[in-house]
Amino acid sequence: KPRVGERPCVLYCDIEENVRGWGGRLSLDWAFSETALAYASFSRGFKSGAFDTRALAAFAGNADQPVGPEFLDAWELGFKSTSEDATLEINGALFYYAWEDLQTFAVDGTGAPAFLNVPETELMGAELETKWAPGAGWYVQGGIGYNKSEITDAGTINTVKEGGVLAHTPELTASALVRKE
Repeated sequence: KPRVGERPCVLYCDIEENVRGWGGRLSLDWAFSETALAYASFSRGFKSGAFDTRALAAFAGNADQPVGPEFLDAWELGFKSTSEDATLEINGALFYYAWEDLQTFAVDGTGAPAFLNVPETELMGAELETKWAPGAGWYVQGGIGYNKSEITDAGTINTVKEGGVLAHTPELTASALVRKE
């Protein structure tokens, strides 16, 4: 049978991919008091493999080539605290994520856009969040985050470089909210 893209208007061909993976979460927390908690967690998740179903992939001849599953191992250490009068909450976390076969759109070895796996990537960072309800209907919330991402193994993808950063992952993030009811 011809592969998708080898002949115009071929609307059907047999394609198949079997994917197996495991996921889960293990979390421990320690309540130091009724208002302070520390935790540590590890989780593993995966995103199933897929096929690139865009028309462009069919015309490029790679719509029948599966992208492999993506696996993520995530470690997190953090704390949650609330003031005695429950008007102030401060939470913080340190995290480290390790991806295996991150799914992304990139240009393949033939120069065609394709759905591909980046063999290894990492993301580490920290977050701090504050919530304050001083009374009289006021509510104030703010957060700041720091992220450092890196592609540690680009494999054979020419447009993805080792040492590069992940797309849509800013180094610094901040949020703020002030509300009066």
